[in-house]
Amino acid sequence: MELIGIIITLAFLLSFAASDRQGDALYDMKLKLNATGTQLTDWNQNQVNPCTWNSVICDSNNNVVQVTLASMGFTGVLSPRIGDLEHLNVLSLPGNKITGTIPEQLGNLSSLTSLDLEENLLVGEIPASLGHLSKLQLLILSQNRLSGTVPDTLATISSLTDIRLAYNNLSGPIPAQLFQVARYNFSGNNLTCGANFAHPCASSSPYQGNRPYFLLFFP
Repeated sequence: MELIGIIITLAFLLSFAASDRQGDALYDMKLKLNATGTQLTDWNQNQVNPCTWNSVICDSNNNVVQVTLASMGFTGVLSPRIGDLEHLNVLSLPGNKITGTIPEQLGNLSSLTSLDLEENLLVGEIPASLGHLSKLQLLILSQNRLSGTVPDTLATISSLTDIRLAYNNLSGPIPAQLFQVARYNFSGNNLTCGANFAHPCASSSPYQGNRPYFLLFFP
């Protein structure tokens, strides 16, 4: 009985430590986004379990699996500590005014299936580290100010069903494998697609509305 008690105590402590680490990452995310005093008020370090916070969804093991912060007017940057949310399935922050670059640490989110950063003010290159997201199905980076080339590493994500990089400042070749993705849109850049190239800049597959929320599922 004593051994069982020790095991239960250790399991509780490990769960507490994980929640604390996730909470710290989310709190840093809030600070970096320049959230106002009336935004994300329950995202504070006095509430250890982030699973009780608005716009955060956890699984049955208290792992953060979804963060959705659409059209909230954030003007800050993306925190590299987002990469600490190792169980995250969905990260959605479209329709804000987020500046700066996309942190390379997002490539650490090995469970991520959906990344939506559309309609912000992001600059710099698309990190090659995003190619490590082997479970990614949806990648939306349209309507930002991203520059450079489309990383070859994105073509290694065999799970991709929808990729949208439209209306940025991207240039150069598009990895050929990305034209095999069911839904894609590379319009509004200086990329190797369109009338003078072998492939159109946008697929003919229909979109399920603006964002396919049917992809936002959890284990």
